[in-house]
Amino acid sequence: MPELWIRMENDDSNESFCLQCGNPILAMVATCPHCGGNDLEFARETLRVRRIDIGHDNLTVHQARVVLDKEMATSVKNPDDFLVIVHGHGSSGTGGKIKVMVHDYARSMMASKLLKDFIKGEDLTRTSAASRRVSSNYPPIKLLNEWNRRNSGLSIFIF
Repeated sequence: MPELWIRMENDDSNESFCLQCGNPILAMVATCPHCGGNDLEFARETLRVRRIDIGHDNLTVHQARVVLDKEMATSVKNPDDFLVIVHGHGSSGTGGKIKVMVHDYARSMMASKLLKDFIKGEDLTRTSAASRRVSSNYPPIKLLNEWNRRNSGLSIFIF
């Protein structure tokens, strides 16, 4: 039966992470000491994550879109598993123009088949339907620092 651990990129330690519960474990163990997990069929692989911040540099929506286009082109050429985009949540707390642009952009990229999926930061909880869908299809997302933080100031693109 394949092991279910993922080694984080640029990690020289002997630490991996359980795909079922997300807890760190020693790379050489066969069963997670936290949840007992060992029944998922995921091979050992590298989780590739890039993070960009377009929400804290006083960019206009147009400028943020130019940066996002550039980052998207890079990710399409050399795909990451996840692109975490910090866009801010707007001064009202209900959504700024850059956040709206990022969500519209993600839907457009999904329609063009350049993205597999995306999730809004406010949906990053264990209980939301969106996070259950995404974590079911892409279990490594549970290993991201942003998981279960419900941060409306970011979105995650999945390649």
